[in-house]
Amino acid sequence: MKRGAIMREVEAETGELFEKTVRRYAEQGMTMTSASLILGYRGHGPFIRLCKKHGWTQWFENSKPQEYFREFPKEHHMGPPPASIYVEHDGITDTLAGHARRLGLSRYTVYHRRKKKPEDWHYIFYTRKHVTYFKRVKPYGWDRIK
Repeated sequence: MKRGAIMREVEAETGELFEKTVRRYAEQGMTMTSASLILGYRGHGPFIRLCKKHGWTQWFENSKPQEYFREFPKEHHMGPPPASIYVEHDGITDTLAGHARRLGLSRYTVYHRRKKKPEDWHYIFYTRKHVTYFKRVKPYGWDRIK
């Protein structure tokens, strides 16, 4: 079996084969999801695919959801990603992307302007709605419609 980085880390940490560690967790009644997070996987999908590939899913058949999620550090389940920056503009609190969408600007424009002048919110959210570049013309025959 090809050894991945997580497998090597677990084997070095426990001093036994990865397969034995997984089996021990299954015998303790853990679910595949809780075992995957404790072993160091970011999500449970890759671990479940690994278990299916090697036939380890049968070990977890008698498992029940445990208290492991409550004991596990919460950094895996914390709110919005750090890229979501909430700011208040015109009395509305929203993300930069949300303000951009509301004002009709592209997110790229808002993020680019914020890089140039980080604290100048007037510049970041500036729109040219007050400027008219052309005169609106009514379509031909508009005056004939009753």
